[in-house]
Amino acid sequence: MRRILLTTSFLLLPLIVAALSTSCGGSKSSNQAHSSAAVRSTYQSFWQAYMKPDPEKTCSLLTTRGRRIFLAKIQSSGMEFENGALKTCSDGVKAVHKLLTTLSISPRLTIRKVSVNGDRATISWSTRSSASRGTGTTRLVYQGGRWLIDEDGTG
Repeated sequence: MRRILLTTSFLLLPLIVAALSTSCGGSKSSNQAHSSAAVRSTYQSFWQAYMKPDPEKTCSLLTTRGRRIFLAKIQSSGMEFENGALKTCSDGVKAVHKLLTTLSISPRLTIRKVSVNGDRATISWSTRSSASRGTGTTRLVYQGGRWLIDEDGTG
């Protein structure tokens, strides 16, 4: 059972670890907003919000499609939240965080590579904890003046 829970949690981590909006104090030039540093900052902010957890901030950094995919992956794992089915992205973040806490898993994130191509970006990353290691690739899109996680997958 513990192995299933660990596998499930690390399959879901990449989704959650994908991206956060950069905090913009005023306007940024197009080059700054589309830099690998901006994408990296978004991803790191997302990870911090997820691990805290801050479900509202975490989910706000996913596109509509990203939230749908995230919730579907968690629902397909059979995970429940507060004795019921997961219905929202926020429920999913809370459920996964509760699982990680229960299992005393505190993964560390390493961003391996960031590639930006116009309004699309890809991050390759890895996680490590005392229980497991994982790798993945996350795709981000630039929408509404910020980077958002659109699709995530494990490697």
